This record gives sequence, C-alpha cells and structure tokens, in this order.
Amino acid sequence: MVNKAGFLETLVSEATEKIDFDFADEFMYEFSGVNDPEYFQLWCDNKVFERSETLKLFKYNELPRLVVALHKLSITNITLPDGRSDRMYFIRFKPQIDSDIREMFGLAREEFVKNKKPMELAYATSNEA
Repeated sequence: MVNKAGFLETLVSEATEKIDFDFADEFMYEFSGVNDPEYFQLWCDNKVFERSETLKLFKYNELPRLVVALHKLSITNITLPDGRSDRMYFIRFKPQIDSDIREMFGLAREEFVKNKKPMELAYATSNEA
C-alpha cells in the first residue's frame, strides 16, 4: 500500500505554471476496472485535481480528505464506495520539480518548492482479501 501510494505521488510534477499527473490507467487497470478495484484521489488548492476512474463508477465518488501536516501520512480504515472494508493511505506533499526547470531558474530545489502549494493524495484498497 505504501509503495503504490508513493508511486502515485511521484507521478505528480510541477512546472512553473502548471501541475502534471503522468498517470495512464491502461497500465494500472486496478484504477479503471470493476474487478477488485483500487481508488485514488488528488486535491490541489482545496479542490479535486484528479480521481481514479473506479471512483467515477459510483454516485458517492469521494475519498475522505484528512488533515495531516506537510509530508506526514495517515493510514485509516474506511468503507469503500463499493461497500468493502478498506484501508486508506493519505498524505500531504509538495509535487516534485523537474530538474531542468530548476536549472533554468538557477534555483536549488528547496528554494523552488518553498512557495509551491501542497497537494494531498488518498489511495485506498480493500483489505478483505
């Protein structure tokens, strides 16, 4: 669970003007299919930035948003939109910055990210297996 959530977090990157999420569900079918689905949701600026296709299958299609400190995580038991019991990983983080962009501005990573807005990620998978 921690590894997959960390992988999703690394797919988020920020350039000078926008945030990119390099996710392709054709390679991670657990986020788009109906067989043993898994779920994720990203927030930026207190708004949903992206969510898995599996969440879009349900009328109630939100994962809970928790309050955690920057770069801290929480693992919580929840009930999934499909009714299964679940564990959810939640983290608040700042997106990675492409090194080419940092070099273009001549800034160290720490300088570049200090004014960037944090994002939040929730990743959920069933624990019934």
